[in-house]
Order: sequence, then structure tokens, then C-alpha cells
Amino acid sequence: MALDPVEIGKKIYDSLGNPLVECLEKKGITVEYLADKLKEELEATETKTFQYKGDVIDSDAKIAWEIRQRARESAHKLLGHLVEKHHHTIEGLPIIPLTEDEQLSLEARKLILKERTMKDAKK
Repeated sequence: MALDPVEIGKKIYDSLGNPLVECLEKKGITVEYLADKLKEELEATETKTFQYKGDVIDSDAKIAWEIRQRARESAHKLLGHLVEKHHHTIEGLPIIPLTEDEQLSLEARKLILKERTMKDAKK
């Protein structure tokens, strides 16, 4: 039984490991480190500093909503909850996915053309 090229590729990829992950981990950027930083960002606060009539005034610590929002979005992306959509085009025209019927019709046409090509090659 012939091996599936996709499976062969997957085995080769898995055997190589992930050099980027290994490099980051050597520098101390581990999953645990990133999780700790994410937790800090999800609980972020900020203090604003103002100057009024020559006096420096610090505000009380306030919730840093923008930082927390970005951290939450990052967490959702890492967990696979958010999928970014990409709009693909060919020469400026949007690519519209085929319906199931259109896909079946296309596959049938491909088979017919393949059969014609094989018949013509035998002549």
C-alpha cells in the first residue's frame, strides 16, 4: 500500500520539531511565561499623571480597558475562538465559494475531460 504524500509530509514536519518554538523557549519565552503575561494584561491598571499649576498630580489606579481588551482578544485567538477572515480576490474580483452542487458539477466535468484526454491519447 502506497503511503499518502500528506502523511509523509506530516511525519517529516513532526520529526523536525519547531525551531521557532525551541528558540523562544531557550530565551525563556515559554507557554507558561506568556500565560503569566496575559494574566497581568487581563488585570492591567494605569495611573495618569497631570500637571496643574506647577504641581504634579497622579490619579488613582484605573482599569486599563484598552490593554485588557487587546489581551482578551489575543487570548481568544490563541484558543481558536476567533477566526480572522481573509477576502481573496483574483484581478480585483472576490472569490465566491462554490455550493455543494456546483462543486459536484465541477468534479464531474473534470472527470469527463480526463476521460476525453485519455481517449484522445490512445488514438
